[in-house]
Amino acid sequence: MKKNFRIYGNETHEECLRRESKEEMGMDIKTGDFIGCANRYSYLTNESKYYLSERYF
Repeated sequence: MKKNFRIYGNETHEECLRRESKEEMGMDIKTGDFIGCANRYSYLTNESKYYLSERYF
């Protein structure tokens, strides 16, 4: 199953990272400064479809 990580509402990047870490790993984390984001495009041949994935670091 594919999970999409999203920033909800007025959530900051840092809040999103902390929430996702708690949900996925059960861990409370401290975050540093936001550096940037990257886009990754992929093509699934079995679906004949392109996907865009945004990631923040």
